Amino acid sequence: MQIIPQQATIRFRWEAMTNQELRWLARQQLSLSVNVQGALAETFNGIIKIKQTCTAFRAALSGGDALISSSTGAGGTADFSIGDNGALLYRIHIMGMSSPVTAITIEGETIKQGQIRIVSNFVRSYSDGWAEGAFHKQNTKEVEALLSNKLFINVATERFSDGEIRGQVVGEMFQEDRSGESNFYGI
Repeated sequence: MQIIPQQATIRFRWEAMTNQELRWLARQQLSLSVNVQGALAETFNGIIKIKQTCTAFRAALSGGDALISSSTGAGGTADFSIGDNGALLYRIHIMGMSSPVTAITIEGETIKQGQIRIVSNFVRSYSDGWAEGAFHKQNTKEVEALLSNKLFINVATERFSDGEIRGQVVGEMFQEDRSGESNFYGI
C-alpha cells in the first residue's frame, strides 16, 4: 500500500481472516509494522489493541431477569473492564442465593431459539459471594458482543439449574464532573 504524505488517516481492511487470526486479534497478540522510506526512513512497530475506552461494563443481577423468573430475593452485581493486555477483567458479587452456586456463566446471544451460547463459566473463581479474575480466551465475537451490550451473566444454583439470577452487561461511560468527582453515567 502506498501512502501520500498529506493523508491524515491510514485505513486498512484485512479480508478473510482465519479463526486463529481473529483469536490473536481479540487477545492482542498481533502487531503491525509500518516502514517509512525516503530521506527520513523509519520503522514503526506496535501491538494491535482492542479499542480502549473510558467505559466500565456492569450488570445488575436479579431473579426477575433470570430465564425462568425467580423471586428468592437473591441479587448481585458484575463489573467488567478490558485490561491493558486485552484480557476481560471481572468482579462478580452475589448474595442471598437460595442454594449453593453451581455455575456463573457469561453468555452470548442465543444460537437458536432456546439455545444460549455460553462463553465461559467463572464458578472456579467463586468464593464467599465473590468471583474475581481475568478471562484471556475471548475471541472477536465476544469482544464485539461486550462493546455492543450483548453479553449476559447468569448464576445457577442447585435449586435453579437454569439460573437463579441473571443480568445484561451494559457499558457505562466514565466521566468526571466539575468538582473532580468520578461518576458513571449510562450510555
